[in-house]
Amino acid sequence: MDDKKPLNRRQFFKSAFADIARAALEFNREKKNLIPKVRKILRPPGAVEESLFNKLCTACNECIKVCPHFCIRGSDSEEEARIGTPILIADKAGCKQCPDQPCITSCRDGALRPVQDETVSSIGLTDKW
Repeated sequence: MDDKKPLNRRQFFKSAFADIARAALEFNREKKNLIPKVRKILRPPGAVEESLFNKLCTACNECIKVCPHFCIRGSDSEEEARIGTPILIADKAGCKQCPDQPCITSCRDGALRPVQDETVSSIGLTDKW
């Protein structure tokens, strides 16, 4: 004979909900490992992919110095980006996409590369605000 007591309606739904929630959490954990990280900050025009950017950029600040509109700033928080690396803070000063691209031409490290097609902006990716 079975030693388990039959479940009442409340116990049944409580158990079913817990099993579904557990499965959803496990699925979410697995899915997070598959999704590539999205850049949450804006980099200057011509910025290469973020992990390569962090390897190449020496935080020399040449791009910051030559920006005529003072749009590029050095990161001051590890939460944003590696400290000292160039970022754009769009709500303070938006990039004007200068035709002569002084920020790109000043980059000797290869972290900022020329933008060939002027109709395509390669400032970077961001999460929806």
